[in-house]
Amino acid sequence: MTQPSPRAGSAQLSIIETLAYALERVERGFSSVSALQYQQLTARLGEALRTAGPGVSLQALLDAF
Repeated sequence: MTQPSPRAGSAQLSIIETLAYALERVERGFSSVSALQYQQLTARLGEALRTAGPGVSLQALLDAF
């Protein structure tokens, strides 16, 4: 198994941030989605968080949301 490059880690954090922001907008009522779209959004965010490696950048992102 290969180690992810720092660039890939940065890209992964960007994806997590985008998905978390979208979920926050939905949950606050700023965006409207169907039940299926909500399930897909939460599943994608969950998978992105599971595959992200631990680190200071990830912790800072989690603290922000």
